[in-house]
Amino acid sequence: MAGLARIQRIVDQARLTFSASNLSIKDPQFNQNLEELKQAMNSVKPEDFNVSPAIADKEWVYQQGVDVYRANAACMDVGQCKDFSIGIFLLKDGCGLPLHDHPGMHGCMKVLFGEIEITSYCMDESKALKTYESWKGPLVYPCEVLSTKVYRPEDDPITLSPGVGNIHEIQSKPKCMMHDNTDISLASVL
Repeated sequence: MAGLARIQRIVDQARLTFSASNLSIKDPQFNQNLEELKQAMNSVKPEDFNVSPAIADKEWVYQQGVDVYRANAACMDVGQCKDFSIGIFLLKDGCGLPLHDHPGMHGCMKVLFGEIEITSYCMDESKALKTYESWKGPLVYPCEVLSTKVYRPEDDPITLSPGVGNIHEIQSKPKCMMHDNTDISLASVL
């Protein structure tokens, strides 16, 4: 029952932190709410989600029609609403989540077991490129590595903001589990 209370604390704090009516990243209250969310995330354990390191040792197989796929990563949707989503990612040893971003969003991640290495990139919008004149696709932006760091369960949650570290890739060192809490409304209120 204590685990459910810890998860509920995260949900309640995420709602307070990322609610569109309360959200202004320039407001000191937003930063206070974000710190309280990180504290709540620090209290959660894998068992609270009914998951243990042993689950990452299992072979995850799923079938779609006649094709059988062996997954190296799994995502458990804990919950989502109009303001945020909460998920659990399980990554097998040496697997990762490729380069991606969450445009205009904040994110908090907490490693629950194992280790992850996050490489964050900074995009330079002033150097936008088009590969040739008739190309109608989006602009190409050069990126530079901002940081590469390994995170473990004893570390505080990792935070990504719309302007810092949002473009990133994640690599598991040994098998790992991480709790991800992403604001999904920020782009519309900035």
